[in-house]
Amino acid sequence: MKKTTYPPQGILTDNEIIFGKNSILEFLRNNGNLNKLLILNSIHRDAKIDEILQICQKKRIPYNFVPREKLHSISNTDSHQGIIGYRSPYPYHELEPFLESLSAIKYPILLILDEIQDPHNFGAIIRTAVAANVQGVIISKHRCVPVTPTVVKTSAGLIQNMPVVRVTNIIQTIQTIKKRGYWVYGTSLNTKTDWNSGRYDIPLALIMGSEGKGLSKGVEKHCDELVKIPMPGPAESLNVSISTALMLFKINEKRNSSLPL
Repeated sequence: MKKTTYPPQGILTDNEIIFGKNSILEFLRNNGNLNKLLILNSIHRDAKIDEILQICQKKRIPYNFVPREKLHSISNTDSHQGIIGYRSPYPYHELEPFLESLSAIKYPILLILDEIQDPHNFGAIIRTAVAANVQGVIISKHRCVPVTPTVVKTSAGLIQNMPVVRVTNIIQTIQTIKKRGYWVYGTSLNTKTDWNSGRYDIPLALIMGSEGKGLSKGVEKHCDELVKIPMPGPAESLNVSISTALMLFKINEKRNSSLPL
């Protein structure tokens, strides 16, 4: 199997970058802190750029105006929108302390990503998870894209609101979660169980598989229950970020319908 590599800007050691005015603004609005900011010297000053600069002044975040070539060389892309922020490396959470922090929540939702390798999918999933009130996302240290600038940008900066736990072994993590009373759902095309059949008013973990092959066989075997998203049309599967959104909002819909009025 060909080894997946990630772009250099995603694995900076001392600083990570965030680019794009929407991502940076949402990051700052959600109490994110930047070490410094680089801004295109000919940037169009709109309301979002003005707000970013106001927040930087309030938080005493240094910023400099620089030529376009410098932004290109740092980001390795031309989609930086004329603004790049430097932040400390993403602070991943440890599994056990994170689970302990959820003990007061009656029915937490955890999202486990099995070998998700596209940073755009990962970022879109983070954004959806925040909207769906997921308590945390769990990824593997191996064969899964880490939190990169592209992930942060695609999440519209909302990753600041979502704890991400990075573990060595997904199967062992599933076993740990089960011991704490979580019911583990996986999505699969190899089941006849419709998503409406699931019981969701319990502590649960939802596992979503990779873009190409779905859940790995080992992970699938350790799920408590497999469900599938009904598709009346000829398509056999959906993009993983779309599937995740559908599942998470189905869980919320079922939970809301089971609550007393």
